[in-house]
Amino acid sequence: MKHIFLAACLFFAMQVSAQGSNDTVKKPKPQVFTYVEQMPRAPYDLAQYLGSHLHYPDNARKKNIEGRVIVKFVVSEKGEIQDVTLMRGIDEDCDAEALKVIKNMPPWAPGTQNGKPVSVYFTQPINFRLETAISSQQLKDQKPHPPYDILKYLDDNLRYPDAALESKLMGRVLVQFSVNEDGSLSDFKLLKGIGSGCDEEAMRVAKKMPNWFPGIENGKPVKMTYRIPVQFTLP
Repeated sequence: MKHIFLAACLFFAMQVSAQGSNDTVKKPKPQVFTYVEQMPRAPYDLAQYLGSHLHYPDNARKKNIEGRVIVKFVVSEKGEIQDVTLMRGIDEDCDAEALKVIKNMPPWAPGTQNGKPVSVYFTQPINFRLETAISSQQLKDQKPHPPYDILKYLDDNLRYPDAALESKLMGRVLVQFSVNEDGSLSDFKLLKGIGSGCDEEAMRVAKKMPNWFPGIENGKPVKMTYRIPVQFTLP
């Protein structure tokens, strides 16, 4: 009986040990960042995607419901859209439509931190506005945006000033400008600088940007103010 009892205890201890080792093998969930050096971005015209895929729910249209739905999601290190949640809603049908459109988005370019792709939280507002235009083509209000990858443009054109390199200066310069009705850019202004030639370089590159798509309000192009952060990071 003593041998049987001892064998049973050993078997139980082995089972507990095996289970414990299996638990340690489980990989922890990857960290999800709120902000990274290079934020995730859609490799397509996001405003156009939302405009062509978002449908105004009939019930909300009949009730004259308008407003902004805010959706939060994660762009994984592979660019996949995950963990889509509602941050602020206006109506059951509109909320469901906004969540559906975000969940069905094609993959994004993932965000990177220290040169490596990581998972990042992203928040996207979606406006529901009843259109009053007679045209059969409903025009959507939209913010100005470039018809090219703005981050790639900055990477290709930005040069690290020698003084900043020597002092190993890193930081973010904030530039403000206007996008005019025809998409041209003007009224450049430095909102936040870091010095050592970085401010002048950020302004130079911003002023060289090709034209953008203008902002749209009530179906018409309008002049809008826009801001872009220009990041200086040493490799």
